[in-house]
Amino acid sequence: MSERKASVARNTNETQISITVNLDGTGSASFETGVAFLDHMLDQVARHGMIDIDIKAVGDLLDNIVNDALGG
Repeated sequence: MSERKASVARNTNETQISITVNLDGTGSASFETGVAFLDHMLDQVARHGMIDIDIKAVGDLLDNIVNDALGG
C-alpha cells in the first residue's frame, strides 16, 4: 500500500503556511496558527480521525486570513 501523506506550503503577502498530513497516522498533531479555536478543532480532527497533522502559520494571523488560507 502506498503512503497516504502530503505536504503543502502556501505563501501570500499576509501569511506563510505549511501543512503536512499523514492519513495513516496515530493522531499526533502540532499546530501553530495563533487561533486557539482553530487549533482546538484541528486537534479534534487529528485525534479522533487518527490522522497526523502538522500546521505552521506565520504572519498576519487574523482569524479570517488564516481560515481563508487553510481553505475555510
